[in-house]
Amino acid sequence: DVYKRQGLQKGVLVHTPEGYGKIQTVANENGIIQVQIKEETKDFKQEEVQTEIEVVVAYLCPEFQREDTMIISSSASEKDIYQQLRLLSESDIPYVPKFYYKGKLISHDSEQTVEDLKVAPGDNFLILATNGDFLTAKRLSSETSNWMYSGLPDAITFTLSKDARLAGFGVYKSSNEQNLKCDARIYEGDLPSKGELIFARVITLQYTDDDQTIPIIFDTPLNLKANQKYTCWIKIDNGQSYFGQYGAESVNIPELNLDVKFFNCKESYNGTKSKGQI
Repeated sequence: DVYKRQGLQKGVLVHTPEGYGKIQTVANENGIIQVQIKEETKDFKQEEVQTEIEVVVAYLCPEFQREDTMIISSSASEKDIYQQLRLLSESDIPYVPKFYYKGKLISHDSEQTVEDLKVAPGDNFLILATNGDFLTAKRLSSETSNWMYSGLPDAITFTLSKDARLAGFGVYKSSNEQNLKCDARIYEGDLPSKGELIFARVITLQYTDDDQTIPIIFDTPLNLKANQKYTCWIKIDNGQSYFGQYGAESVNIPELNLDVKFFNCKESYNGTKSKGQI
């Protein structure tokens, strides 16, 4: 019947003008739906009982500002809302956005319900993105020094579990007072000698007393495809740097529900594999 097609069945959590509650009875002779709100059962007209909540989404990022609408299920959790907002923003925003509701950051793993959050029709959600917001897949740990160079390349290949934008990658700094000239590139495919070059930059790796790595940030994020192999490649003519050990084969970025898998590159002639640079 019409009520079942709309999801209006006994026991379903719904939103009403008086808040959230569970349906007790549906469609008596007067077309009234009875909903238990807290400890009290109240009568509502069909149009007052909603299993879908329409909210307003405001985008705020360097490129543009606009408003849109989004439908949230009355049974959704906070992490469900996070994923909806993430999908809504993927095609338009070239940075990693943050999502807000009533001034609070929306969590990617919270099991709080829309009832807990008190989401109501017409409420406003904010998608905020700046070019300073990045998420990192860190494959190496236990940094140490004295990774040596003699003009041979270090490289690592990786894949993504879904389409994503790559904003940059990190390399290790010089481990002594000598500055290192670094030729940094990204190729499509797992063999740089045969792959398409999609990024290239020459940078100087300087010795400092702070963080042992330096990020190489692209002028424009690269649009990478799911399950396509890509290779980060660097070449340093001489000298030594810090390096990482105990490389992970896979790293999950929970905010994006994204897995990054790493593979040894056959053309990493300076030794980078489960340890090394990049």
